[in-house]
Amino acid sequence: MGKLSMPGKKARKYLERDNAVISSPYSRAYRFMMNHGVSSEIWGVDGNHFINFAVGIAVCHVLSHWN
Repeated sequence: MGKLSMPGKKARKYLERDNAVISSPYSRAYRFMMNHGVSSEIWGVDGNHFINFAVGIAVCHVLSHWN
């Protein structure tokens, strides 16, 4: 597996739009645009697949990213 270039092309486009229309107090501390998630797995808008280790212990198996 090769090294990911983050953010990807689609995510950069969303982040540019985000920066143009969202007030600065709501800036993002991370450069990740989530597309969808299932349990502790999440997918970015560029198709990258991740395991989410940042969820809280209380929501990890109860709510997670289940849509």
